[in-house]
This record gives sequence, C-alpha cells and structure tokens, in this order.
Amino acid sequence: MDNRKTTLVNVIAIIGALLIVGISIAQICFGTDKYVMTILYRLMAFLFLTLIIGIIIAIVLRYGKYGVHTKDRKEEFIGIAKSIGFVYKDRLPTVFIQSLEPLFMQFRLALLWRFDRYGYNVIEGSRKDINWTIFDYSFKIYANYIKAVPHFKTVFYAETTNLQFPYFRTDCKGKNAVNLGILDRPVSRDFIDFNNYPVFSKRFYVYGKDKAAVKTLFSPSLVAFLEKMEKDISIEAMGSKIIFSMPILAVDDLPSILEKAEQIIGFLKESLPNVKQRANVSSSMPRYCPNCGKSYDDSWRICIHCNKQLIENPNFQGKGAT
Repeated sequence: MDNRKTTLVNVIAIIGALLIVGISIAQICFGTDKYVMTILYRLMAFLFLTLIIGIIIAIVLRYGKYGVHTKDRKEEFIGIAKSIGFVYKDRLPTVFIQSLEPLFMQFRLALLWRFDRYGYNVIEGSRKDINWTIFDYSFKIYANYIKAVPHFKTVFYAETTNLQFPYFRTDCKGKNAVNLGILDRPVSRDFIDFNNYPVFSKRFYVYGKDKAAVKTLFSPSLVAFLEKMEKDISIEAMGSKIIFSMPILAVDDLPSILEKAEQIIGFLKESLPNVKQRANVSSSMPRYCPNCGKSYDDSWRICIHCNKQLIENPNFQGKGAT
C-alpha cells in the first residue's frame, strides 16, 4: 500500500481508538449520570465528524483539481516531456533522493522526517551537455512530532559534464524562502556580502565555504539576471552538480524555467575561469610566519626558522612536521 494511504489509515485508526477509550473512561466515571453521558456522546460524535470532514477536505486539496498528485498534472508532465525531448517517469527512486542528502543542505531532513518525502512527476533528459532531472518534491516537517506540515517544491537537478563549481547556496530571504524546515541552515554571519547590489541583497542571501570564490562566481550579469527573476528560486551547487528549487510550479512554466536555469549555468560557466585564476594566485602568494615574519611553505606545520607552530597554515599536508 502507498505510504500516504497507510498513514491515513493509521490516523483514522488512532482517532477511533481514542474515541473508544474516551467513551469507556466516561462510562466508568459518569455511567450513572445519563445527562452527562448524553452530552459526552454528542461531543465525541461531533469531534469524530469534524475530524472525518477535515480528512476528506485534506484529501481533496492534495489529490483533487488543484493538488500536485492529480492525473491532469501527470498528463501535463508527460506532454511537456515529449515537447522538449525528455522522458517521463512516475516516481523518483528513494535512493536518488538519499544520494542528494550529503551534497545539498535542502535535502538534509531529520531522521524522523525522511519517510515522508517523495519525488514524483519526473522528467529526465539531456540538453547542451547537461543531464537534467526535473521533478515535483514533497516533504513533511513535524511540529512537536504530532502536526505534519507538508511542503511542495519543483526541483531542477543538473549534472554538468565538464564544470566544477565551488560549493554555494543562495535562497530568498524571509517568508519567501524556498527551502523550509531544513537542517544546517546557514546563520547570518556566514552570508556573503553583496552590499554593492542592494536589490539583490534585499531579496537573496548567498552562502559558501570559500566566500571569495563564490563572490567571484556571482558576476554582475548573474546578479542582474537573478534580480529580474519573477519567481522565487533557490540555487545550490557542489562540484559538477547544481540544483534549482522553486515553490510548486505550473507545468506550463517548466520549459521557460528550464531555459532560465540553463542561462544561470551559462553565467556561472563564464565566471569559472576567474574563480580558478583567483585560486591560482592565492595559492602562489607567499605566506609569512606570524612569529618571525619569514616566508614558509604550505607543507610546513612548524616554521623551520623559529621552530614555532604555524597555527594559521590551512594547507598542512603532513610534511615538515619536525
């Protein structure tokens, strides 16, 4: 049985069991008072009816005309896949989602929540030396382990053949953030400064381990392009892989968003030579011992001139440690 259906059956069973237990306790406590028992029976019947109506409404909203699991949406995905030369798949394998978890923050969910995430309406194909996997993605976050809050996104996952990006992540700020309920959310002190672009800085934050490299990667052309994006978007890259996430999209918007994602990758590709040049210059610059002021090699852990530990050396490889 589908996991969602199993969960629904379990919820109804739990509600029924609680009502039975409640009635039993009421009979023990107030069994001789018919007036009290009548009120309790009516109250429980009202609560049960309310819960059933709520479940029906939730099912209609999720699977009905405006839901993301509808047959019409599936048919639209199949049509879009054919129009752009891609292949449609009904489901995304769980192992594929699990493979993204170590690479991308937005897929890092707590262990309890990992059973309530799905990739569906999947279209796959290659364009311009990029392998694309586009899919609807849903996951739930539990508040106090009881109330499940569902989230829905459309994800564009790209694997490039000859590009290597430094790790970075950008997302909208505040209530427009695409990635909700994730772990390892960057804190504000780790954000990269883009104060020269006030419009961009007001709408987006950018995070990266190598701040200088990422700032070089975000060229003025890319920043201007993102400022003009009508829809909120999250971008996360690691090596040859890059992910674009957006709030659930209308199927007709997929081709245009795919083109925009390709343009963004094009801007990033144009900036990569500058990133590599900056890295080469940085590695070739001499380093100086903070104790004696003389230059040292990256392979040293201890300065051979003054015999002091090089605590600022980030590139120690285990040589010259005597």
